Amino acid sequence: MGCLLPDSEWGPPKTLELRDPVVVSESRLFTFCVYQQLESCPQNYMIDPGSEIDLHQAKVEDFYNCYAIANVTYWAGVTRCDNCKIISPTVL
Repeated sequence: MGCLLPDSEWGPPKTLELRDPVVVSESRLFTFCVYQQLESCPQNYMIDPGSEIDLHQAKVEDFYNCYAIANVTYWAGVTRCDNCKIISPTVL
């Protein structure tokens, strides 16, 4: 499981007149739980041939959760809609 770490507000400009879709873009830290184990997380973890990263860890009870962290940039389409009909979890 992974998640984007919040560092600022996200979304279109704050205006009530916004109706047309816009594309927003931003860079954030993305963290991903690589695995859980009883020992400390290894360093120089191989993610691709020739690409090594250091894992960060958090001890939860008897286990160490090992996390990879990366800076990512992504784009998303957004719009504002009042009284919209939801036809599926991903479509308005």
